[in-house]
Amino acid sequence: MFKKIELGIKWLRSKFYSLKYQVRSKCQFENVRLWHSPKGTIRIGNQVNILRRTELRALKEQPIIIGNNTFINFDCIIRPNVTIGSNVSVGPGVHFISDNHKMGPSERRAGDASFDAIQVEDGCWIGANVTIISNVKIGKGSVIAAGAVVTRDCEPNSLYAGVPAKLVKKLN
Repeated sequence: MFKKIELGIKWLRSKFYSLKYQVRSKCQFENVRLWHSPKGTIRIGNQVNILRRTELRALKEQPIIIGNNTFINFDCIIRPNVTIGSNVSVGPGVHFISDNHKMGPSERRAGDASFDAIQVEDGCWIGANVTIISNVKIGKGSVIAAGAVVTRDCEPNSLYAGVPAKLVKKLN
C-alpha cells in the first residue's frame, strides 16, 4: 500500500513540475530543488531523471536547458545559463558554476556578478564531483574524469582529467 502511495506522490510531483516548469514526459525527479526568478526558465526534455538533493537555479534571461534522455545523479548544483544536451550522464556531486564576479575594490573584492554560459553537448559523460566553471563548452561525446575542474573548452570525443582538466586522449 505504501509503495502505491509513494508512486502516486512521485506522479503528482512530476505533474506539478510539468505545469510550473517546462518539463516533457516520462521525467522523474526525486527530492529536487527547482528555483527561478519570476522570468527565469527551466526547460527539461523527455525521459530525464534527476536524483535527490540536486538544485537547479535559473534567472531572467539565464535559463537552464536539459535535453532528452539525460541522467543527473544526486547532490548536483546547476546554476543559471547552463545547457546540457541529450543523452548526457552526470555523476554525483557535479557543480555547474556559471556565475562569477568581477574583481572589486579592496573593500569588497567580489564585485558585480556575471553569468557566462556553460554548454555540455550531446552524449557526454561527466564523472563524480566534477566542477565546471563559467564560459566553458564541453564537446559532443566527451568524458570528464571524476574530480576534474573544467576551466576551458573541451574538444568533442575526448577524455579530460585533472585540476585543471587537461586532454588525456581522443576517443573513437
